[in-house]
Amino acid sequence: MPIVVTIHGSRSLHLKGPSKAIYSWLLRRANIVHGFGENYRVAFNVPNGKWRRLPNDVFVPGFIVPKDGAPVFSFVGAVGDRKGVDLLVEAWRIAHQQFPNARLIVAGPDASHGVLPKRIEALPDATYIGAISNSEALLLMESAHTLVQPSRAEAFPVAVCEALGRGCAVVGTDVGAMGELLREANQIVVRPEAQSIADGLVRSLDHKLGVDGYRFASANLSTAIVSQRWARLYTDAIGNRT
Repeated sequence: MPIVVTIHGSRSLHLKGPSKAIYSWLLRRANIVHGFGENYRVAFNVPNGKWRRLPNDVFVPGFIVPKDGAPVFSFVGAVGDRKGVDLLVEAWRIAHQQFPNARLIVAGPDASHGVLPKRIEALPDATYIGAISNSEALLLMESAHTLVQPSRAEAFPVAVCEALGRGCAVVGTDVGAMGELLREANQIVVRPEAQSIADGLVRSLDHKLGVDGYRFASANLSTAIVSQRWARLYTDAIGNRT
């Protein structure tokens, strides 16, 4: 029987000891292994012949809405330290001096027991709007100039894929497969530290970034395209049953 193994999870690249040994044991027996980026293949010594890179998919509309007015920066996700929202707070203090007419909107469930929402609300021109639906998140991305994802640990964040599909510039850290994704989409990769994130926010106001991201999402992340790749992956697996 063919075996297909998925490497997923924001912390899978950091596995050590028995956990990593179990992963490696499974992967050696798989016909096909798929994951989000080359660093996953390297971390678990997956042979090129077994490896398939397969991204998360998102709906990509047929057009993008122009980004008008004062710059709007957004964050969508769990508001906690793993997603780096504490770093974003410090970065906004630095970056806001460069464009005092800009706004920061932070959306998502609080994972900090009330600490980070209070710090966000104390920032200039920053708002915490709490948990929102997916449709509300997409509307926010359509109006925002930039999505920032300052995570300390990540796999292949759907929010980033959705932002690219809405013509948002993206600033993200080089964790999981996010750095590889953003470089291919001609976006901004930063270190998980406040000054680097602040510099990335300033650089992200190049309007060409949003157009580049949208084109990349249309060609690589749309549900129709990724579904075809899923179908080919399992067709290959069935063909390798011997």
